[in-house]
Amino acid sequence: MHPRTPIKREAHQATDASQASAATISLSQGFTMLDLLIAATIMSIVISYALTEIVHAQTAALRHRAAQEFSTYLERARNDSIRRHATDPRQMARITILSNHSYSVAIDANGDGVIDAPVMVNMAEQKVVLGDPAPRTVMFDWLGRTVDSHLNVTQEPSVQVRNNSGTSLINVSDITQSSATQNFAVSSSRK
Repeated sequence: MHPRTPIKREAHQATDASQASAATISLSQGFTMLDLLIAATIMSIVISYALTEIVHAQTAALRHRAAQEFSTYLERARNDSIRRHATDPRQMARITILSNHSYSVAIDANGDGVIDAPVMVNMAEQKVVLGDPAPRTVMFDWLGRTVDSHLNVTQEPSVQVRNNSGTSLINVSDITQSSATQNFAVSSSRK
């Protein structure tokens, strides 16, 4: 055997180990530009998705809040007509849809027995639209039923409250045959 062979082999192995160690050190010292670009792309996708969902949730909340407010006014108007035992159409509580962005509420808010001046509600700031033809009046008699100006009981269609996040339906007349109870349930759907 040649006496130099083991030394050369050991020297060669040491050189390979130092090169591998140097490669490991250079990789562990930082990120490459490609690594940073991939990380930035993933982060921008996650952030844009989160922002989109937050905006969608806010617009849905605005729509739901507007529908709840309209539903609450319907309940207050109905209860007011029942409380005051309103038999004259001029004294019946009512909600009038004036346009696709506004409506008025005429009730006896101060409890003196007389309908107060109508309160105007503008929905333009909430960025929602009433999806029904205007003008339209929902009036309640002394039994809490929806009636027209000639005191004929009416079956009112649902009121739609819409924006770009979906539609909420307010069921105005869900009168059962045996009683004059109303159901003002608000249901929502997403586009």
